[in-house]
Amino acid sequence: MDLLIKWLGPESKRSAISLKNANVSDPTAGMASIWEALEERNGAVESVYHSVLTKLQSFPKLGARDSAKLYDFCDILGEIQALKNNPVYSTAFSYFDSPVGVAPTVSKLPFNLQEKWTNVASRYKKYNNSAFPPLA
Repeated sequence: MDLLIKWLGPESKRSAISLKNANVSDPTAGMASIWEALEERNGAVESVYHSVLTKLQSFPKLGARDSAKLYDFCDILGEIQALKNNPVYSTAFSYFDSPVGVAPTVSKLPFNLQEKWTNVASRYKKYNNSAFPPLA
């Protein structure tokens, strides 16, 4: 519990310390209470969606020589994919399977990767008789 509290932000830390103190005789219940409170405050679909969308929107456009940043971009896309696969978040994150969600995401890529995406997307649409391919 102490390790978790150490790495929480200021607001979450205050709440976690309070819950720890309230459950001093039952650390298992205290830990469960802390996780429940964190999930309520930070795990709401809207909060998670807004957080990831803000992270993606604020990510800079990548240049041809930005290979280190490309890994950071891949990490964000991996996070989106994991959230799309989670039933709790799948509806909100289905946005990234539409042209409205994919286009701004692909626009962050260097030009050569945008061209490759366009080619793959065209083949996907042709072979899957689909209007648009999903992000991942």
